[in-house]
This record gives sequence, C-alpha cells and structure tokens, in this order.
Amino acid sequence: MNLIRLMARPLLAAPFIADGWSAVRDPDPHVKRLECVRPIVRKVGVDLSDEQLRLATRAMGAATIGAGAALSLGIGQRGAATVLAATALPLAVVNHPVWTASSREERSAGRDGLMRSLALFGGLVFASMDRRGKPSVGWRRRNRREQRAALREAKARARQAVDA
Repeated sequence: MNLIRLMARPLLAAPFIADGWSAVRDPDPHVKRLECVRPIVRKVGVDLSDEQLRLATRAMGAATIGAGAALSLGIGQRGAATVLAATALPLAVVNHPVWTASSREERSAGRDGLMRSLALFGGLVFASMDRRGKPSVGWRRRNRREQRAALREAKARARQAVDA
C-alpha cells in the first residue's frame, strides 16, 4: 500500500469517528444543534420529537463510526468514503449555521468551520474516487474492445497480404 494512503485515510476519517463517538455517547448536544434547522425540516412536513432526533443522531453516529473505521483500516475505502461524504454535508450545515450568527465574530467562526467541513467533504470525494492506480471497469472494457478491434483489423490485413 502507498505510504501516503496509509497515513491519509486514518487522518481523514479521525474527525468523523470522533464526532460519531460523541453522537452515540451523548446525543443531546447534537440534538440541540439541530434546533437551527428544525423550522426548515418542518416546512418539508417532517416534525420529529426530541427522542426521535436522539435515536437518529445515535444511528448516524454509529454509521459514521463504522464508515470511518472502515476507511481507516482500508476495508471498502471507496464505499466508506462515500458514506462519510453523504453525511458530511448535512452535518456541516447543522454544525456551522452561519445564517443564525448574531455578531461578526460568530459569523466568521461559523464560516471558518463550514469551510473546514467542506474541505473534509472534498477530501472524502477524492477518497471515494480513488482506485489505487487501477483503471475503472468502464475504461478497461473500452480498452479491451479497442484492442480486439485492432487485432481483428491486423488479422484481416495479414490475410489480405497472404492472399495477394
């Protein structure tokens, strides 16, 4: 395994594992941060109780821990990175509600946190597309077809040369 991948994947997964562990162990602070998005969710027609939100927070935390551990250990890295990326965007919006900031300092801190979360999302997107130097299945299929066509053409030319 490449040394960079060996170091980078656990480092990328670490914040998600820590946040997931926090959500499983003590979901109340996470549920409290959801208050800023509750009006938006209600407009969609979903009204969840605090107990339902605690359960959802714990479930999402467990999924984050599992995906983060898989990414760290190199087990199904692309799938794990995809799961973490899918959870990263909603968590970024909930954890850094820039629109609710009342002061310039709060807005700046929220924007910085949001940018960090989006940078982690970008890293996860890269990790979800990483094939460890191997070409994609689609590329291999196209390449095999092109090679077969070139081989058929070369055989046909060879037959024509022999017949002539």
